[in-house]
Amino acid sequence: MAGILVAYARYFTRRHRFVGHLFQGRFKSPLVQRDGYWLSCGRYIERNPVVAGLARTPWDYQWSSCQAYALGDADDLLDENPCYQAWSDHTDRRRQLWRKFVAGEDVREAEIARGDWALGDAAFRTRLAQVLGRPLPRPRGRPPKVQTTDASKPMGDFEHK
Repeated sequence: MAGILVAYARYFTRRHRFVGHLFQGRFKSPLVQRDGYWLSCGRYIERNPVVAGLARTPWDYQWSSCQAYALGDADDLLDENPCYQAWSDHTDRRRQLWRKFVAGEDVREAEIARGDWALGDAAFRTRLAQVLGRPLPRPRGRPPKVQTTDASKPMGDFEHK
């Protein structure tokens, strides 16, 4: 498979006089907690054309499912998301809520953009780590310094005599 991708990348870069990496970054497919995070991931995806400057609003981008969810445009390729359907029994109200959600702010956006192996609350991530036998990711950065309760004792494994 790698050989096919390399050959295609060379062909494409020569034909279109493209400079740089054709396939940038790794494909990621994190495990996503359904409650709370599923729709936030959808929001993040729907907003990508706006962030890239391809559309003014997410529902203006013709290749997005946002037209169906936000405006009700028919799309034979789309099955409605059960989490989206749970927002309201009324179709117009559901569309209104989706437009507001996609256009507004989402507290989970930074976490989703980071692209960890699992997206969800702490209990979800801990449960996955146990089931999959995978350690939880360690926090980034330097660990905090250990504070002693007695200021007269030096920090570390040695003592002055």
